[in-house]
Amino acid sequence: MSRKDHTQLFSSSRRLPTPSRYILQFFILLIPIFIAYYGVFFHPLTHFMGTNQDPSQFMWYIANFWWSILHGNNPFISDQFAYPAGINLGLNTSIFTDAIIFGPIALIWSPVLAYNVAYICSLLLIGAAMTWLLVQLKQPRVIALLGGVLAEISPFVTNQSVDGHINFITALGFGLLATGFIWKSIAKAERMSVLDAVMIGVLTAGVFYASLEEALIFVGFLILAGAMLAMISRKYSEAIRGYLRYPFPWLSVAIFLLLASPELFYYCKGSSGHVPVFPPGLFYTDLANSIIPTSAQLVHVPAWENVVSRFSGGLSETDGYIGIIMILVITIFWRRQNRTARRMMSGWLVLAAFFYLASMGDVLHIWGYRLDSLHLPWKLFGQLPVLDNILPDRLDVVPDMILIVVTMSILAQATSQRINLSRILRGAMAFLLVLSWFPNVNFAVKTFPASFAAFNAQETLLKQLRGSTAFVLTWDYWTFGNYMALFADKDIKLTNVYGFPYTKYNEYTNLSVKHYLRLTSIAMLNHLDKAGIETVLEAMHAGFDEHYILYFPDDPAPLSGSLSSVLSHLYGPPKSYGGIEVWTVK
Repeated sequence: MSRKDHTQLFSSSRRLPTPSRYILQFFILLIPIFIAYYGVFFHPLTHFMGTNQDPSQFMWYIANFWWSILHGNNPFISDQFAYPAGINLGLNTSIFTDAIIFGPIALIWSPVLAYNVAYICSLLLIGAAMTWLLVQLKQPRVIALLGGVLAEISPFVTNQSVDGHINFITALGFGLLATGFIWKSIAKAERMSVLDAVMIGVLTAGVFYASLEEALIFVGFLILAGAMLAMISRKYSEAIRGYLRYPFPWLSVAIFLLLASPELFYYCKGSSGHVPVFPPGLFYTDLANSIIPTSAQLVHVPAWENVVSRFSGGLSETDGYIGIIMILVITIFWRRQNRTARRMMSGWLVLAAFFYLASMGDVLHIWGYRLDSLHLPWKLFGQLPVLDNILPDRLDVVPDMILIVVTMSILAQATSQRINLSRILRGAMAFLLVLSWFPNVNFAVKTFPASFAAFNAQETLLKQLRGSTAFVLTWDYWTFGNYMALFADKDIKLTNVYGFPYTKYNEYTNLSVKHYLRLTSIAMLNHLDKAGIETVLEAMHAGFDEHYILYFPDDPAPLSGSLSSVLSHLYGPPKSYGGIEVWTVK
C-alpha cells in the first residue's frame, strides 16, 4: 500500500470551521457543564466540585508546586505534612499537570478558584478533544460535537466528579488529545512534523503527571488498539508499521521519558518494597451497573437505590453505567452496517468488552452479589508490579470513550440506504443518548464550611502559626483531608500524617512510634481513658519547643468532655479564633 493510500485512509476533506463556528462549539460544550455544576459558576470562591475530602487535597496539590519553587523547595517532596519526616509526593496523586498550569491562580487568588477553573477547563478539554478526534475519524462536525458532549457527561466523568477526582478528568482530556495527534500522525507518517511528535510526547507526559493510573490505562489502550487494528485490517497494519518506521514516534517517546523522569525518579525511590494499598477486589464494576444508573445520573429513580447501594466504592467508584439506550442503539444498528464497517466496529466493541471485563475486578459481581467461583482476569493482572496502582473500576473510562466513537459512527451512517433514518429519528436518538447519561444537576457541588473563611481571616492566628508546627485534631485520618486547602500557601508545618491513597502506608509504619502516633484522631482518643489520652498526647508532641493543636468547629465529631478537659489540663484553656480552638503546647 502506498504512502498516499495511508493518508486517504485517515484523512478528511472537510474544511476547517470559521472562528465563529469555534465559538459556537465552545458554548455548546460549555452548556452541559454549566447545567450540571452551575453552583460552581455562581460561587467559584466558596463552592467546588466534589463531596468528600479529595477536592481539598487537590487544592493543596495545585498550590504547592509553585509555592515550593518560589520558596526554594523541592516540589516533589514536602514536609508540610507528617513533619518532620515529610511525604514523597511522587507516591501521591499530586496532579502536577494541573498544578503547573493553574497553580499561579491559587497563589494569586485562591486554591478554591484554581481548582474550579482547572476542573471546568479539563471538562471542556475532554469535550473538545473528543470532538476533534471524531473529526479525525471523518465524522461530520455536528456528530463529532455530539460525541464531545457525551464525553463530558460520560458515566466515568460524572461519577468520578462526585468526589472531585480532577486527576482522572485532566488525564482523560490530555489522553484524548494525544490520541487525536497519534491518529493524525499515522495518517501522514511521511509528512509528520517535529511539532506533532513534540505534542504527543508533551500530552502523554500531561496524562502521566495528572494520574499514574490513567497513564497506565492510556498506554495499555494504545497497545491493544494498535494490535486490534493490525489484526482486523491489512491496510491499518501497514499504516501502523509505516508510522513506526519513522523517527518521530520515538522522538515522542524520548520527550515523554525526559519530561516524566523527575516523577519516575521519586516514584521509584519511594516504592521499594511497597505493599498495594488496595487489594485487587476493591472498587470493581458490578455487571448490573451496566444498565442501572446511580443517583449521579439524572435518570436514576429511588426504586433502584437498593441495588445500587450494594455496588462497591460509593458513587465515585460506581462508574460502569452504559445504559439501555446506548446498548440498544449499538445492538440494533451493528448488523445494518456494511461488512467493512461492521468488522471495524466489532473490533472496537471487543476491545471495549475486554476493558469492561477487567473493570469487574477479581471475581464476577452482579446485583451486588459476589460470585467467588467465577474468577476474572484482573485477579492476576491486578497483582502485577505497577499495574497494582490501578483500581479496576477506573478501567471503565476506555469502554465509555470507545462506545461514544462507535455510536457516533452509527449516527453518521444513519442517512445511508442501509439505515436511512429520518432527521427526526436521528435527533430523537441523539436526545435520548444525552438524556440517559446526563448528570444529576448540581449533585457534586459542595460549600466550604464557615470556619474555613474564619481561619483565613484570623491574621493574628496566622502570624502566630507561621513558621511553627501544629496538629489539626479531626475525627479520623481521612477527615484531615478536608483541611488541607487551608494550608496550601502557608508556611505551617503540620505533624498530621496524611497522604493520598497511593502514598504507601509503609512510609508511616516505618516511622518511629512518636511519628506514628500522629495518626491520632478524636475517634481514637475517645476510646481511651484520661490517663491514656494524656500518654498519647504527651508522646505525640514530645520534642517540639512550641507546638499548637487546632480544632475546627465544623469537624463532624464534637470534642467529648473528657478529651477537652484533658487538653485544657495539659496545655491550659484554649484560645478561640473565630470559633477555632487553639491549644499551645510548650
